[in-house]
Amino acid sequence: MSENLKPCPFCGGEAKLYAGKINFYPYDHRFRVWCSKCNAMSNLFRTKDEALASWNWRVEHE
Repeated sequence: MSENLKPCPFCGGEAKLYAGKINFYPYDHRFRVWCSKCNAMSNLFRTKDEALASWNWRVEHE
């Protein structure tokens, strides 16, 4: 797995980090984590660290 992401809390699939421009924020990058198996995803975050922490916290508390 990339970026020390924990597996998906729903299916155990591999989590991946998306970093890029989002249509709603054309001048700013946003980060999101999603599962490559079931397509569960996190909210959008301004920093990579926020996205990673949110995903990993969710896995620990499911």
